[in-house]
Amino acid sequence: MSVAMSSPDTAAKAAFAAGDFEAAAQMYSSLLERRSAVEQRHLLLCNRAAALMKMGRWEDAANDARNAIHDAPEGFVKAHYRLACALRGAGDNAGAQAACDDALQIRPGNDQLKMLREACLRDMLEGAAPMSSGGTMDRARQANGGPPAARGGMLQRARAAKEGTAGEPVLPEVLAASESTSGAAPARCGMLERARAAKQGT
Repeated sequence: MSVAMSSPDTAAKAAFAAGDFEAAAQMYSSLLERRSAVEQRHLLLCNRAAALMKMGRWEDAANDARNAIHDAPEGFVKAHYRLACALRGAGDNAGAQAACDDALQIRPGNDQLKMLREACLRDMLEGAAPMSSGGTMDRARQANGGPPAARGGMLQRARAAKEGTAGEPVLPEVLAASESTSGAAPARCGMLERARAAKQGT
């Protein structure tokens, strides 16, 4: 059986190595149609999945990888790795991470799976920027030429909004200047200033 399959399988691998991924995929499809390929079906599916991924056919590659997982003997990690690669190529980082987790349960020390899982996590974190502490809102404000959102307490933001300076700290000098030009005695002045204000009829 292995002798009967060796020549077409070698030709498919040669086509893949030469960069003719479509021809390689077609050869693997022909091999999969043979009854003698039953025992090696999971290997052929994995190889075809690799060729399909090279052509950007992520969904077809993922389907081949799932079928390879179903047909493979216990402990065959390559099919899980192919599935994770196909899902990541399709933009499904969460699914790819889950596939890596499944494979790492079978072979915990596989560095290739660990690296792929870390890459999926990194992409997910970069795609979900937090709204606080320099997140999406701040980047949008800065891109439009505005300052980042204020991160002071509620009292400071309320005072800033009242003075028309939202997002900026309210300086004591600014408050003092605005109060002194109102014609009324400041609330925080001493007794002498309040007496003078009453004498002047203000």
